[in-house]
Amino acid sequence: MRFLAKYTLLKPLFLIVLVGCGGEGEVGQPIPPETFQPMVSCSEQPALSWENTGRLFLTNWCTGCHSSQLSGKARFGAPGGVDFETEALFLPFKERIEARTGGERPSMPPAGGPSQEERELFLRWTACLGRAN
Repeated sequence: MRFLAKYTLLKPLFLIVLVGCGGEGEVGQPIPPETFQPMVSCSEQPALSWENTGRLFLTNWCTGCHSSQLSGKARFGAPGGVDFETEALFLPFKERIEARTGGERPSMPPAGGPSQEERELFLRWTACLGRAN
């Protein structure tokens, strides 16, 4: 009985938390993916593209290990099949690359390399992929 009394005191707290979690949307309704995308203007001029942003960043900082032309020790631990020479090869790994190249402590490339400005430009390009301007 003491067990139940202990948790009975927590009911008001639970109700406050439950009410506080309410929002404008309905419970159980999915949140649109664009809600999670960074607030980035995709109308920048000149427009960011594979050629002027993505390919340059990946060639300069990633394909030294992540290239289909490399194998074994020449990949310096990069998993086989995780290659970035073309936009088509890059796209399946987009979210993973964003996570590893961004944030306060980016883990790729492992030896550092790109400036914060280069990283931000690359991440602006990836954020705009597939979005209407």
